[in-house]
Amino acid sequence: MFDSNRLRHDIGLLSADCIHLKKQLRSTWVRPMAEEQQRLVRVRRKLTELFVILAASRGRLHVKQAPRDVDPTTWDAAAYHQAVYARAMDQAVSV
Repeated sequence: MFDSNRLRHDIGLLSADCIHLKKQLRSTWVRPMAEEQQRLVRVRRKLTELFVILAASRGRLHVKQAPRDVDPTTWDAAAYHQAVYARAMDQAVSV
């Protein structure tokens, strides 16, 4: 299975990183901020994956509606959660 304490710790670290990046991006830009924007997207996606794992451990779904870039008529929430959970478990085992 997985270590729920580590999962919560990772969520806390990424949440803090997300807040820090948002604060930087909300201030007046004095230089190009493309790297920060891309990093924020990666951090938010990773957070979503961790929340999917946390929800799955409780028998729930975290993402219930199709993402903007996916056709809602073909999207299956349960399949999405299973795929994210399987990928995360594979990464955890390979580390």
